[in-house]
Amino acid sequence: MNSQDRPRARSRETHEVAPHSPFGVEYHKQALDSSREIGDRISEGKTLGNLGNAYGKLGHHEEAIEHYKQALVISRDIYRRRRISARGFATSTRPVC
Repeated sequence: MNSQDRPRARSRETHEVAPHSPFGVEYHKQALDSSREIGDRISEGKTLGNLGNAYGKLGHHEEAIEHYKQALVISRDIYRRRRISARGFATSTRPVC
């Protein structure tokens, strides 16, 4: 497995073990650290959402909300960048008349 697959793999393992237990929270934190380390914003956002779910199931609602907010910021940033990129691509591929 290459370094790009590591955060996703860890997050997947967490669901197989105990996703909404204190043990599962620790795995999600490890996956979050790995995502941030390699700069994988998509995995970072998904893992923050998973942490929010885990904290919510454990009754730690304030922590869940904080993780959801961070995930939302990343999601909006990725969406905005994709729209800008797609717009740039669309204008650069127009035929020259």
